[in-house]
Amino acid sequence: MSTDEISISTLARDLHTTPSTVSRALNGLPGVSAKKAAAIKEYADRLGYRPTPYYGKRSNCLAMLFPDSAADPVDEQFQRRQIYAAERYVSQIGKFLFVNFVSTSSRQLPKLLLEQRVDGVLLAHYHQRSLVEQIREQGLPVVALDDETLRLPCDCVISNPRQGTVELLNRLLAAGHRRFAMIITNRKFPTVDRRFKVFDMDLAEHGLTPPPEYIISNVGNSLAEGARAARQLLSLAAPPDAVIFTNDLIALGAMLEFTRAGIAIPDQISIASFDNSELCDMALPPLTSVELHSNDVVKTGIDHLVKLIDNPSLAVDTFTQIEVDSSLVWRRSCRDQSE
Repeated sequence: MSTDEISISTLARDLHTTPSTVSRALNGLPGVSAKKAAAIKEYADRLGYRPTPYYGKRSNCLAMLFPDSAADPVDEQFQRRQIYAAERYVSQIGKFLFVNFVSTSSRQLPKLLLEQRVDGVLLAHYHQRSLVEQIREQGLPVVALDDETLRLPCDCVISNPRQGTVELLNRLLAAGHRRFAMIITNRKFPTVDRRFKVFDMDLAEHGLTPPPEYIISNVGNSLAEGARAARQLLSLAAPPDAVIFTNDLIALGAMLEFTRAGIAIPDQISIASFDNSELCDMALPPLTSVELHSNDVVKTGIDHLVKLIDNPSLAVDTFTQIEVDSSLVWRRSCRDQSE
């Protein structure tokens, strides 16, 4: 084997350990016993291992990974906002950002991670646990956005919808609403599942349990799917008087359908959603939405990733979940108590 073919992964395989352990030993980082570190260094020297120009050096670059999957199409508008927020903030703190799309069917890490051309990894959207494990084996710090430590073996930053949702429901209840429906995209995503759970639990605290036909799940992320959900509700003998959507796009599609059917918003039905995107002010009437502060989620994730990079000893097997509070932006799509 030539010295060009020897990598950290090769050393780890030969020594029956992990790439992260080898990386720590070769770079003199904590977490490896002195005896084991000496054995790893001795074996690396014997094979003539030479690190690439990136190993052991700071590149001042971060990677932001998105999954590339036809089975789980992403909200492109939300994705663009995340990338813009990340690029803007990373440049403000004097670093650089690589945005990369990772095929969910591939077991191979992107080359820039294998060559350690970045100092840390930010995961956006919905990634598999195996990807996180691979990244950690490379000895790279990793933080996941909009995910939970219950699902992924890494530190996570996620919005907490409770504050904004509770305020929304309290105002709707005060206005006399009692027949609540919820239109949900896909609850496998932690952010979506949290929105439903807060909605369901808070209504239960007020003695309200929406009937099954008021909860429509697995709705596609499009205007057309929002409109279809609205038609489904309108076909009921007793339609709801308030409908909460898990994002603004499907809410807007439903609003168009309700208006087409002659249903006055908010006089006959109140509509609210989550995300507080620019679509809210374009709706007629403007759409009430729970602000999840996605820019703050991105910034907090980057700050935490930089902290892990600067303090390698913080990389442990007990993971931290950081919560970003939500807030309510009330607009005219909901009937208020005074109306």
